[in-house]
Amino acid sequence: MIEGGVEEEACLLEAGYLCLGPVTQGDCGASCLKVNVPCRGCGGPIPGVRDYGLRAISAIASALENEELVDRIEDPVRLFYRYSLPGSMIGKRLGK
Repeated sequence: MIEGGVEEEACLLEAGYLCLGPVTQGDCGASCLKVNVPCRGCGGPIPGVRDYGLRAISAIASALENEELVDRIEDPVRLFYRYSLPGSMIGKRLGK
């Protein structure tokens, strides 16, 4: 849950919270966002995304003023590939 005040219509990612909403299908109705919790990506990637984790990392890095902050994310594979590792390029290499 987000502590502090974020405007109701504000993008949580732009407000500084790790949120995968920008690269996730909206088929869930944004249930997490409605209760002040950043999106974890359970709706799956938007159509046409080959590697959801890479797209998520790119979205997070582009929203940050300091790209070095991406390096401070604990366990990025678990965060960015939570629902998509088997279909990712990394998952295909691990499945050899």
